[in-house]
Amino acid sequence: RAEELTRRRAAQTTLVYEVGKRLSGELELEALLSEIVTAVRDAFDYYSVMLLLLDNETQRLTLQAIAGGYAETYPQDFSLAVGEGMIGRAAATGEPQISGDVARHPHYVGKIDEQTKSELSVPIKIGNRFIGVLDLQGDKFNAFDGADIMVMETMADQIAVAIRNAQLFQRVQQELEERGRAEEALRISEERNRMVVENANEAIFVTQEGMLKFVNPQATTLTGYSLEELTSRPFTEFIHPD
Repeated sequence: RAEELTRRRAAQTTLVYEVGKRLSGELELEALLSEIVTAVRDAFDYYSVMLLLLDNETQRLTLQAIAGGYAETYPQDFSLAVGEGMIGRAAATGEPQISGDVARHPHYVGKIDEQTKSELSVPIKIGNRFIGVLDLQGDKFNAFDGADIMVMETMADQIAVAIRNAQLFQRVQQELEERGRAEEALRISEERNRMVVENANEAIFVTQEGMLKFVNPQATTLTGYSLEELTSRPFTEFIHPD
């Protein structure tokens, strides 16, 4: 049993490393969350893996991604209040919640017709800031132990870093898009202003430090001077002495 336990721990350590590598290469948040639950489910062969993130406005934990036995069962808008069930309890306390027999756990809440016998809910934190819960469910009693908690806490730390990187990437992309829209709006505005100025019936002059720096076509028509003549001379030459 000791040898088997040692082999299992070594395999878990390797899997954490491999899953971490897979997560580090994904920067699109939605794809990342799906990759997380799929990678953990495949690597550790848990019955169900769910990832919920905290909605800061509603203060509810909303389901973001799910893999395993309940992938087609839970509704897409599934959510829990902080403190509700083992998942909510992990959010409220910031500590992992584990049960080898959920029917006997005081905080277990079944939301659907489940096969769950045991459950492990691990909070995900960036520094001291709670952001979500990684929830694992087993269809056998006592599917999780203290070693699973340690491994999944390590996994949760990796997930937190991956989510933070994806959120930063998403924020940069949004800023670039907004900047691009602003630059396009400015370009359109400048183009419209240019058309107005160039087609105006009035002469329009721009002066700087006593010199004419810009004139529109109508200015040349009304004054009889060429563009080069107007922009190479002080504007006072074109004003009546009186």
